[in-house]
Amino acid sequence: MNKKSSYILTSGFTNGFTEQFKQQLELLADAPERFVFIAADFADGHDMTDRFREEYLKNFADAGFEFSDIFTVDSRVSVEESKKKIAEADVILISGGHPIKQIRNINSYGLPEPLKKSKALIVGVSAGAINMAVRVVLPRRSFIPELSVYYGIGLVDINIDPHHDPNDEKHVAEIKEAASLARIYGLYDDSFITVKDGVAEFYGDYIIYG
Repeated sequence: MNKKSSYILTSGFTNGFTEQFKQQLELLADAPERFVFIAADFADGHDMTDRFREEYLKNFADAGFEFSDIFTVDSRVSVEESKKKIAEADVILISGGHPIKQIRNINSYGLPEPLKKSKALIVGVSAGAINMAVRVVLPRRSFIPELSVYYGIGLVDINIDPHHDPNDEKHVAEIKEAASLARIYGLYDDSFITVKDGVAEFYGDYIIYG
């Protein structure tokens, strides 16, 4: 298990984990056994939560990681059990979904502090990666009606725009508006950022705004 927390932020993957991502998993996760999956929507969409979890477990298995203890955080489990499992975890994956709904759910379970204290490798995917920031600056988009700024989980000082498409001129303009408040990394699918001992390293394609 990791002696100190390490973090990975990613948009997600188009065809399973990339070779670069697998290599970083091997470096950052030491023989992990306990896996925690944190949903975006705690109360609804359990079928989708389970499907996403199983897809990621398959990707981990394809990378050579098999977990003996798998736990999903959503409304089907208690706050106390969730905190206990986070404290014991070797790998924690914070799922994609609606970022504002997710951070409300994470806060309602009181999870930011346990996540900050965790010694696990924590992987944020899409919305999960957005919410890993100390201060989230979230550009407008189809499901985010206005520029939003809020406290995230507080793991990293990085803001990302996941699934970045530089040809989407409308959204690029919205990112540039938000980037007046904080630097934002437009992260393409299959790209990711690792953070270990406070040092960020970038893999794949991205664009810096601000």
